[in-house]
Amino acid sequence: MVAVLYVYAIFLIGLCIGTAFMGFSAFAITQRTMLLYLSAFALCYAFEQAIVFFNEFLAQNLPFRNDRFSDMEDPLVHIVTGALLCQMLWMAFLTFFDDRRPTMRFVPLALFLILSIATLLLPTNDESLRKWLMYSARQLFFLWDAIYCVIRYGRTASRTLRMRYRSKGPFLVIFVVLVVTIFAEDTVVMLFLDPSTIENSDILAYLYRRNTCESLLVLCIIGFTLQQSVQALQLKREETTLPQTTQKQAHARDILPYFAKKHSLTPREQEILSYVIQGMDNFQISQELQVSIGTVKTHTHHLFKKTGTSNREELLAAFWAER
Repeated sequence: MVAVLYVYAIFLIGLCIGTAFMGFSAFAITQRTMLLYLSAFALCYAFEQAIVFFNEFLAQNLPFRNDRFSDMEDPLVHIVTGALLCQMLWMAFLTFFDDRRPTMRFVPLALFLILSIATLLLPTNDESLRKWLMYSARQLFFLWDAIYCVIRYGRTASRTLRMRYRSKGPFLVIFVVLVVTIFAEDTVVMLFLDPSTIENSDILAYLYRRNTCESLLVLCIIGFTLQQSVQALQLKREETTLPQTTQKQAHARDILPYFAKKHSLTPREQEILSYVIQGMDNFQISQELQVSIGTVKTHTHHLFKKTGTSNREELLAAFWAER
């Protein structure tokens, strides 16, 4: 059992660190902000698991005591790491919805910290309840992430944006199911489990420091981060490749309506942008559309102005940075 827990801990920490560096590298190349936040989430979880592993190492030759089962181990550390985990994931959600409001960015975090600290000051001798409340604050934050997604989808009138949001629906369903199971596991273990009924101290130590469903949730987020990182790097490599691959063309068709809606592009500007994405110069676009080069230049200038870019390279970088 001890060997299994050791391999499990090393594997999870190593996977999180590897995913973080993969995501950070993809962000540095593609500037897709969501990858930055997802990678930071993975790194924060690796740090928290490293602390757990360190505490296990200190107690490796000591049997786990039943009377410690309800105690909170390093509560302030877990509040800080929990805040970082929740905030990084929340920022990834906000980035997907292009929500830049400061209140949306920081109010949920402030509420999480207030609730978490309040549990430490709660006037009760029931440490199991205190511990359950502290960890439940994370699940409430995660559930808020899901509720926010549903609200944004319901308030979106654009068919294009609704299709884009709906494409991530399966991920959201899996996310909610796992969050609920994390809450259920914490409730059973912290409030209803009698540690005196379990004789194996290794199992007690595992239940004391870890949540299996939480690990599954993190693995799903890591898998999503790796998939997005690989896709971003592949598309970046293909940007200079002509003719375009089918994968890149399909991806461009998926992004283009959303990008046009976001920057209020006219139908003609959207059409010209589609040719710019294909690598055509002004002369080629004018021949394709049967208009003068001056007209193409005017529309291209408007594209730069509306998207906050100054040349084609920056325009393409901004386009492919969208998710």
